Amino acid sequence: LDFTTPVTEYIWGTPIERGIAVQNTGESDILLCFKLEIYDDANGTIPAFITATPSLRSGLWTTHIVTETLDDGTTINSVYYYYNSVLASGTTNVLLLFDNYVVTAEDDVANDYAERTVYSRVTVQYTNATEESLNGATADCWQDCPEDWRSRLNLE
Repeated sequence: LDFTTPVTEYIWGTPIERGIAVQNTGESDILLCFKLEIYDDANGTIPAFITATPSLRSGLWTTHIVTETLDDGTTINSVYYYYNSVLASGTTNVLLLFDNYVVTAEDDVANDYAERTVYSRVTVQYTNATEESLNGATADCWQDCPEDWRSRLNLE
């Protein structure tokens, strides 16, 4: 998911008041995780040392860092946020992932991007809420999910 409305004249470290909510209207309970990234549209890459941190409700999420190698060979740390419960099927409830986020960068990177445009991207992933589905999921976030998160779910 890409935010389509640009943030103009951004001051590093200032909260950006926009967020994302999801709803499970399917027939199966699901497990959910997401990551929020900043990327450079001109180069199609994720700039090193620029991070986006969403505001999360305490206790609802487990944070996990996974080192990933991009197609261009760059190594980055992706931060995944795992929902600490099963999202029930057919629910009319909406789960707020976050309602704002902050973008920060090291000084030299912040200076380099002072007059350039970057974009935020949220990747939401889900799988059926069963041990079998979790074990068979192929996305990196499920392959590398934190054991303490997994053990508290009590999946069958």
